[in-house]
Amino acid sequence: MSAEPTEIKEIRLAYVRGVEGNSIYLNDHRIAGPKPWGGGDVLKEWKVDFKDIGNALPQIAQALAAQREGYEKRIEELEDFQSFYKAELGHYHDLVNEHEQKIKSLTVAGEELAKVLKKYGSRQDISHEVGIVDSLARWEKEGG
Repeated sequence: MSAEPTEIKEIRLAYVRGVEGNSIYLNDHRIAGPKPWGGGDVLKEWKVDFKDIGNALPQIAQALAAQREGYEKRIEELEDFQSFYKAELGHYHDLVNEHEQKIKSLTVAGEELAKVLKKYGSRQDISHEVGIVDSLARWEKEGG
């Protein structure tokens, strides 16, 4: 034998004081506020008609949908922001790589210059040395 479902006509709404703050209960289920650890005191209690709760639910659902839409829009904005900065970061990585290549080129030119100076000492007429001229020309060609 199955029992007939009982029709709910009233709902108990309670305002409860707890150690960490006040909370609201709907038929003994906390729906807002902190859990009153160690128990709580009922400050106020109401019997609410089920029909009134039912009438309020579409408004609540509408407010939640609007709030969700706002959150989704904000997420899209943050994703756009993230994409922009990822692209910017890639640009800076490219610049760093470009400068590293220039440093390598200068290092090679400096090594060539050091060889020439070692070979010729401090003489003023080393500019005719082919190695240094070639290194400097290569450095300029690479954007130095």
